[in-house]
Amino acid sequence: MNRLPQVIVTCFKDKFEILRVETVTGGCINDCYHLETSTGDYFLKLNHAKSFPGMFSAEVKGLHLLASANTLKIPAVFEFGEVQGISFLLIEFIGLKRWLKPCNLLQVFR
Repeated sequence: MNRLPQVIVTCFKDKFEILRVETVTGGCINDCYHLETSTGDYFLKLNHAKSFPGMFSAEVKGLHLLASANTLKIPAVFEFGEVQGISFLLIEFIGLKRWLKPCNLLQVFR
């Protein structure tokens, strides 16, 4: 899965319109995407349901547990499930630009 499968696009068509899809790298288990939609930005993770059964269910439990501590910014979970052999997890997109303040690196490392 190196591009957004049509079955996933169809799954969300009644919830929002996908305006832009950007592949997000950094992992080897899941295919990850930044979705810009008619209702906001989302982070979407996909994998093969047979290869990783229950993975996103466990991740959702962990995200809820972390959020309950009220100490870190944890992405909100919007939806997770399986459709035609593809597991998906749709969560809040937290871009780094929102959290990082511009700084002069030369001053930071003096």
